[in-house]
Order: sequence, then C-alpha cells, then structure tokens
Amino acid sequence: MTHKPTTIAIVANTPVLFNQAHNTMLRHLIDGMLHHGLQVQLICPHTQEEDHRYHPGLICVTPSHMMASSKKKLSLSPIAWLADYWAQNPPDAVYISSPSFMGWQVTRLASRLAIQTVTGFFDLTIPSHFNCVKHIANHLVLPWFNSKSKYSLVNSIHHARQFQSLRLKRLAILSHGVDSKRFAPCYRSTELRQQWQAGRHDLVFLYTGPLDQAHNAELALRTFRIIKDHFPSKQHKMLCIGSGKQAEHLKHRFPGITYINHVPASQLPKIYASADILLQPNKQGLLGNTVIEAMASGVVVVGFKRGAVAQHVQNHVSGLSISLNGGWVDEETFIDRVLALCDRPDKIASIKRNARYTALRQDWQYVTQQFIHLLLSPAPYTSKTQIQPSPL
Repeated sequence: MTHKPTTIAIVANTPVLFNQAHNTMLRHLIDGMLHHGLQVQLICPHTQEEDHRYHPGLICVTPSHMMASSKKKLSLSPIAWLADYWAQNPPDAVYISSPSFMGWQVTRLASRLAIQTVTGFFDLTIPSHFNCVKHIANHLVLPWFNSKSKYSLVNSIHHARQFQSLRLKRLAILSHGVDSKRFAPCYRSTELRQQWQAGRHDLVFLYTGPLDQAHNAELALRTFRIIKDHFPSKQHKMLCIGSGKQAEHLKHRFPGITYINHVPASQLPKIYASADILLQPNKQGLLGNTVIEAMASGVVVVGFKRGAVAQHVQNHVSGLSISLNGGWVDEETFIDRVLALCDRPDKIASIKRNARYTALRQDWQYVTQQFIHLLLSPAPYTSKTQIQPSPL
C-alpha cells in the first residue's frame, strides 16, 4: 500500500517566484515543507512553466488551470473544480497566506470539507486614524477569517496585541526567519573594511532603509556625527544604504558618510558581517529582514522597542532596545545609549555573540517546524481572546 504524504494546501494572493533572487517568507516556508517531505498544493493567481518542475512534491494550481480543466468537466467554476480535485486529493491542512476573495472561497470550501485552516495576517496593520476600507477589513473581513481559522498568524507580540483590540482569538506568533548559513560572522572581510578606511579597532556603523522622515534616517546619521565628534582619535565609519525623498538633503547635511543607493542581495552578507553596529531609529516597528539578518551576522542592533527590535532584541544582551516615551521618539536617549556603547568594546563583543545566538533560534529550519506544527496540531479550545506563543 502506497503511503500518502502529508499534504498542505497554500493559497497565495500573488505568484510565488521560485528563483534565488526572491527571498520571501512564503517561499522559505514552502521550501522547508518540501525539504521535510511534505506535499504542497500551491493555489495562486499565476505560475510559470518551470514552477511545475521545481520539486516533485510541489503541485501548482492556478485559476486559469482550473478554468482550462473545468471546460472538460461541464464548465465547472474554479472553486467547484477545486472541490472536485480535493475530493480525490484532500489536503491535511490549508494555509491562507493573506485574506482575499480567493482565500474566502477556499476557506468556505475547507470548512465545508472539515479541513483545518490557518490564516496569515502578516501584511496587515491597524491604522491610527479612521479609514473606511481599513475599518471594514478590521471589523468584518478579519473577524470572519479568524472565526474560520484554527490559528491566525502574526509576526510579533506588538501586532498580536493590536489584533487583540479587535477581539480576535487564537492568535499565534510566527516571526520571520533567517538563513543563518548565508548570514554569518565568518563573512567579515578585512579587505572590505579597508575599502571603507576602517581600522581593526574602529567601529563601522550601518543604516539600511529608505532615506525619509518616516523611517527617521536623519537620527541615525546625526548619531554618527556626534560619535565622530566625541571620539576624534578614532576612525569610525558609517555606511548608509538606501534612497528616498531626503537623500540629497541628508548627503549635503551629513558628509563623510558612504552612501549607496542599492546593494545586490549577494553582497549583503559580507557587508553586514563587516559592520559592527546597525542603527535602526525607525519608530514604526517594521518587520523586514534587516534586523534578524544583521543579528545573524554578529552585528549589534540599536533601535526602538517596536517591530523586529521588540521581537528579537533583548536590551543590553543581544542589542539595544530603547523604549519609546509614551509613543514619542526619545532621540537624546537613543544617542546617549549608542555613545555609552562605543566606550565599551567588551560589551560590544558580548552583544555580538548573543545576537548571533539569538538569530540561530530563528533559522528557517526552526521557523518551518513551528509553521508545520501550527498547521497540523489539534485545534485549540479558547473561550476568550488569547495570544498563542510560537511552539518549539
């Protein structure tokens, strides 16, 4: 008797590009599940021909493919075709990557077939001011998906608490992972630091992100200028990667900094590992890859206690996590903390080691295991709103 592999159906709103140039969370999770021997049914708007040959365990299903097949089956609608397909090839669980019309249809079908569903709320935010579309989404769409899902996934404690305000239940945290082999301290390059004119005992500061007011890039650059004035005998350097509305203004106001508009993804591991301190003064709490990739590279991350910093950085242990003063950015505290750190090379070395150790626990291998556990574990019983910690 042939053993049927565990099958996960994934509904994606946008195409999942299976090439090395794209480094998305969903792509990593799919790769991880295939590596663990699971079969993946990918339901998304469009796939390329080579996607069908990407892995024997990957089955790509698109609406166009459903429609083409439906014509041979008395003009079934795409969702009816999927119901017919699942009758013969039922998945063990369904993951809706983000609420959408297609996700709504598939969730209803899964509910009718008694297949457990998990929904991702990763790209959603709670607006601080009234917005009609967001209001409808937050008070109608999200609660509906949450009520039909075994878990609703968010990527930080901060976002989980935001969604708690909507009285959503069964929230589980699944943070963004990192490729700890690709981002590692071993890629530190003396040659690259020499190009930056940084000596062995000098510090290289790094800012990466948009150069605009919303991301508070000016505070990072101003902090470095104060550090240069405070340590005139040192040859500390700063690298600023990014572009934006304030780029020309900042370049004129803060000379002596190396500005780079864009860096190829292949060069990022060496740049991160060759730097010492990443300044992230953004108060919005974004959850991109930068923080965890820098930590995996053995870099000290300094930022406000929001988003990825709040999620991954333990203050004075694996970085500097600075609390916001009633939601306001305390710029003087940010600058003072960095200044104090520059006077403690022993503490910098200790934080670098702890940052790497913290990032190892967020390797994609472990994040994928958490994801699989959330999909296949028994449905929890909850009588009230709660946040489910990540398993494992």
